[in-house]
Amino acid sequence: GYQVTLDRRNDPVRPTRGFFVSLAQDLAGLGGDVNYLRSELEGGWYYGFNKDFVLSLSGSAGYIGSWGDDVIRINDRFYKGGNSFRGFRVAGIGPRDISFGRSDALGGEAFAIGSAELTIPTFIPQQYGIRASVFTDVGTLGILDDKIKTGADGQPIPGIYDDLSLRASAGLSVFWRSPMGPIRFDFSQILQREDYDRVETFRFSQTTKF
Repeated sequence: GYQVTLDRRNDPVRPTRGFFVSLAQDLAGLGGDVNYLRSELEGGWYYGFNKDFVLSLSGSAGYIGSWGDDVIRINDRFYKGGNSFRGFRVAGIGPRDISFGRSDALGGEAFAIGSAELTIPTFIPQQYGIRASVFTDVGTLGILDDKIKTGADGQPIPGIYDDLSLRASAGLSVFWRSPMGPIRFDFSQILQREDYDRVETFRFSQTTKF
């Protein structure tokens, strides 16, 4: 595999100007019995109106495809949610098996996610290390091989859902430079979802971006 990045941000941790674009690809098939090409593209643009208001637009997309009769294995597919799509649990969106009372994420072969975020003033003294931003995330995840979704009789398997439909959320993120390291609190509201998605209105996580 390889990764190529063009980075024109004025700060790698807390940018207020500039952009970056990154392309990564992994190839499997030069040995072993797994054959696929996995591609991911990511980018972001930043514009600071002043020290309190910084707008950022970011996006990512990916696709994994195999050749021959290979089916993409479940552990090689894409999973999104949690920090990668706020308002949804880890692996909370995308294809899912809900048969027999289960709720198993199956992952998808393609995804696209876009985010818009604006930092806002908190009116808290700077020495406390607390910042905030409002955000919205929009995207989708899906596409499973037909061999996974159909039985031996060629009929769709009940309980397996693979809708490449739009999901969306919005909310507030609070960042705290705590003694334990940077911490983020996300408060989210779901704007668009599928009934089988797994959502969350609050998330606590550690982050390296501050």
